[in-house]
Amino acid sequence: MIPNKICEIFASFFIIIVVAFLAVVGKWTFIDRDPSDIQYVHSKLLTDFVVNRTQITEDIEVTNVKRGQQYWRYVEFCINKRVPGFVVQKFVDGIIFGMPSIPNRGYVGCWKKSFPVNIPHSLPRGDYKLETSIRYLLNPLRIVDSQKQIVNLTVVE
Repeated sequence: MIPNKICEIFASFFIIIVVAFLAVVGKWTFIDRDPSDIQYVHSKLLTDFVVNRTQITEDIEVTNVKRGQQYWRYVEFCINKRVPGFVVQKFVDGIIFGMPSIPNRGYVGCWKKSFPVNIPHSLPRGDYKLETSIRYLLNPLRIVDSQKQIVNLTVVE
C-alpha cells in the first residue's frame, strides 16, 4: 500500500509542476506583447533637431545624405510597459549594413522625440532603406521587434 501512496503523491506533484510550467510558458509565448505603440514617424530624415511635428518644414527634410554626417529622425510613440530594449538600425540595399544597437531604458509614457542618425563613413554611395525598430527581450522565450520604420535615402558622398 505504501508504494502506491508514494506513486500517487509523486504523480500529483508531477502534474502540478507540468501545469505550472505550461502556464508560465503559455504566458511568455502568447500574452506578452510589444510594449511600444509607434504613433507617427516622419517619412524623411531631418537636418535639425525638432521637438514637435509643427517645426518640420521642407527645408530641413533630406533624402540625399553625406557619409559621416548626423541627421535626425522624428518619432511620436508610447511605451506601455517598462521593458528594457535596444534600438536597432540598419541600412539595406540588398546587403545589410548594421549599426551598433542603442540601449532603450523603456520608461513608461508617451514622447515626441528626435533621434540622431549617424551615416557611417564606410557606407558606399547608393540608395538605401534605413530600417529602425526597437527589440525587446520580454522574457526568456520571447524577443519582440516593434513596428519596423523605413526611410528611403541616398548616400551621395
